[in-house]
Amino acid sequence: MNISIIARRPFFDIFYKSPSMPSFLRLALIDSLSFDSNRSIGGPINNFLNHKFLKQRINQGLKPFLTEINEVHKEGNHITSMLSVSDLIQIGGAAAIEYSGGPKISVKTGRPEVSYNLSENSAFPDVDFDIHDIKSRYSSLGLSSTEVVALFGYRTLGFLSNKLENKEYRWTGNPFVFDNTYYSELMNPNSEYLKTTSDKALLNDSEYLEIISKFANDQR
Repeated sequence: MNISIIARRPFFDIFYKSPSMPSFLRLALIDSLSFDSNRSIGGPINNFLNHKFLKQRINQGLKPFLTEINEVHKEGNHITSMLSVSDLIQIGGAAAIEYSGGPKISVKTGRPEVSYNLSENSAFPDVDFDIHDIKSRYSSLGLSSTEVVALFGYRTLGFLSNKLENKEYRWTGNPFVFDNTYYSELMNPNSEYLKTTSDKALLNDSEYLEIISKFANDQR
């Protein structure tokens, strides 16, 4: 059996107690999207060890879930104790997708635990990105247009919180199910759900719009 399958079992126990899948997926994506090829830093190597990275706005509220990952590392099972926290951050993201009804993703392990080459920033999709931000940031990461649109699909899980208004907004009707409803709601001009600046930027680009339409009609 793939060791990443065994390692995700403690995460399933966490999700059974509390539907924190969106936060664990967010952790995995933020860490992965920290990669800076120009300086050869970042990537999925637990950049949260960098206090400047952890203080970024996108990371606010994630400390409790990092704590849970460290607990899984120490007390999860015989496999989690052998893996790095860097591995477990990515396995937690894969477990979140699977538990929410998405595909079972095999995660390669062997990421090091390092305190160098850590990034200070992540290209995690900001709600305020315009089309220039999206094109420039993700082309520099080598992502295709299809991969960019797929990346934004993380929004099918979870909420966007506004602390000033003390409100939570959602992109989909069920923010704890991983499916293609993010895309179908984007395509629906009468949708009651959230459309941020970056969502509208995707819709206003002909290439991205074509891909969104395909995803909205087929979630495979």
